[in-house]
This record gives sequence, C-alpha cells and structure tokens, in this order.
Amino acid sequence: MRKDRTAMILTSLALLHDDLEAIHSDLTAIRSDLDKIAADIGYQAGVIRAVEGSVKALANRLKEMMGLPPATTVAAAAPSVTVMAPTAAVAAPTASGTSMVGAGSPAVVPALVTPRPPGPSARPPIEERIRQLRQRGISGYDAAVILMRERYPMREIVRHLRVSPRRIAELRRGEGK
Repeated sequence: MRKDRTAMILTSLALLHDDLEAIHSDLTAIRSDLDKIAADIGYQAGVIRAVEGSVKALANRLKEMMGLPPATTVAAAAPSVTVMAPTAAVAAPTASGTSMVGAGSPAVVPALVTPRPPGPSARPPIEERIRQLRQRGISGYDAAVILMRERYPMREIVRHLRVSPRRIAELRRGEGK
C-alpha cells in the first residue's frame, strides 16, 4: 500500500513537472513576443520623433520664406514656467520685450533650458557622428545606444553599424549588460 502511494505521488510530481515545463515554455515565448513588441514600439517612437522634428523644421522654413520669424528661437522654444516675483519688481522677458512685474504677481518666464534645435539639420549626418564616436574609441552597440539617445532613426543605425535592433532595445532598457 505504501509503495502504491509513493508511486502515485511520483507520477503526480512527474506530471506536475511536465506541466510546469510547458508553462515555462509558454511564458518564454510570450516574453519573446513582448520583447519584439517593445523593440518595435521603440523604433516607432524614434520614427515619430524624427517626423515631428522634420515637420517643425519645415514649418520654420516656410515661416522664413514668408518673412515671419521662426517659432523655435531659443527664447520662444524654451518651455515656460510660472514664477512668483519676490517683494521687489522684477524684469521679466516677454514676446514684445521686457516688462516690469510687480511684487507677488505671476510672470511667465522662459525656463533656463536650451532646447535642441529641431529637425535632422540640427545634428550631423549619421556617418559623421559614427566617425566621431569611432575616433573616441566607441563602436558597435555602445555607439548604437548613443545614437538612439541622440534620436537618430533606428533603421539608419542598424544599416550603418550592422547591429540588431532588438539588442539595442535590450541595452537601452539595461537588460543586456
């Protein structure tokens, strides 16, 4: 009787082990699919940022052609923050010049952030940037991660460096160290 019970428990454990292996295999496949989706989303986000920059550059170019000032000068492009002026009057820059703001009244002042100029023309071509990185001893996936952070298109990075987009996404997330 004891042998039968032991055999039944061992059989149950073997079946449970098989079930757990199947679940592990399914979870591994799901994780692989999720990694592919995450890499694709990262690529799509890069494409969207590139298109957004190109549209801004085109809008500025059209404004210049029409004789209007571009919308993305350093002061105009800086994000604005509302600050409370101290007890004395403070000069606050405005679109039309400088105005005095009285004590305690809110003034919209450009934040002290220098924005990156929009569009692809704001950065060197990818070939030039890769050459600069190689001169500093940076190549391969390290260069790819730097280029992604600088918002170069994933497709161009993969083409010029011959690296895997999936591996770049893993490195950016910190999983591939």
